[in-house]
Amino acid sequence: MQRKSTIWIVAALTILVLASCSTTVSVKSHVPSEVNMSSLRTLAVASVAVSDKLNVSTQSVKTITVGSGVDSTVRIFSRWNSTIEKTLAKYAQDKMYQSLQQTDYFTLVNPSNTDALFKEGKMLGQTRQRFMDAGIDAIISTKLSILSFDEYITSQNRTEYDFVTKTNKDVGIDYYFETSMVINFEYNVVGVAQNKIVTSGSANRDIEDRTLAATYRYGTNGISDGKFTYAISSAPRLDEYYRNAVASLVSNIAIELAPRWVYSTETLMDNKNKIESIKKAYKLASDGNYYEAYSLFNAEWNSSFDLASGYNAAILLYARGMLSEAIDYMSNVCDVTYSTQAEAKLYSMKEAQRLWNIADQQVNGTVPDATVEEFEIRNFFGR
Repeated sequence: MQRKSTIWIVAALTILVLASCSTTVSVKSHVPSEVNMSSLRTLAVASVAVSDKLNVSTQSVKTITVGSGVDSTVRIFSRWNSTIEKTLAKYAQDKMYQSLQQTDYFTLVNPSNTDALFKEGKMLGQTRQRFMDAGIDAIISTKLSILSFDEYITSQNRTEYDFVTKTNKDVGIDYYFETSMVINFEYNVVGVAQNKIVTSGSANRDIEDRTLAATYRYGTNGISDGKFTYAISSAPRLDEYYRNAVASLVSNIAIELAPRWVYSTETLMDNKNKIESIKKAYKLASDGNYYEAYSLFNAEWNSSFDLASGYNAAILLYARGMLSEAIDYMSNVCDVTYSTQAEAKLYSMKEAQRLWNIADQQVNGTVPDATVEEFEIRNFFGR
């Protein structure tokens, strides 16, 4: 029984090693946006609004008291400040504009100019016409709709190993400053000429943080005469937490609106037949020398119709940005070998090409006009 177990363990480790040694290459694909904005390329970005119904529960100071000695109390100042919602909205506004700008897809009107157009139009009683006269196709408006924030103190016993008794021993209490934060943004994209919503949605993120705030070590009489040996006076700043969350949220909105380039990895088929002539090709591919690796695999395929060589040659064409040629090559491999793995990869390549074509059409403006919702935004231009 022991021998069987050993054999199974060795087999499992062998499979793991082989899997970890597989050669991968990087491929780039053009992916269309979820929303067709091809006819709405001049986009005005409105300033991010803040809801007046935000739920915030916090205190300016948290107090931890243990025992009754001189060193038995610690006070920790909150990380909350009264302007955080405005700071969040401004940061989201800047990141939204930056994310849309980085798509290199839209002609953008910045928030200050967009807000000025709203103000001028409202004064004249013709806001929508003012945007049309300015040549703007669509407006994106965003609102910080939820900002739920809470802070609290939690504790757990601190234990240390006692080498005399050879057991873990309670030596004090660790106190943690915990923060719970929920951020939600709602957004609308409105077609100006249509006076209708092109798309709308929301983006949400939960943030949890736990920081060691204080350590109370027991004295000779236990908890009653202990003292704090470590404590912070102020909670860590929130900036890094909400900035990362907000940047992620608004970049996801940009992804919905503009076609983009994405990178992924493809795994080459292993050299199951141990063919000497293609061993070097795997190393070349791993080092990024795709043309040289392709040449070796292609030569072996033309010589012996080895499945791995043909499959890998097609993948390397894809990695070199030659997707149409890769599809033709993989189709030939399927016809010759009847490989189900090659057929599955051929299907995924064709799907990548279909999406690529749509993305190109979005860039070139050769797809139908953007679809809009069936209801009008009657009060939007009264903003």
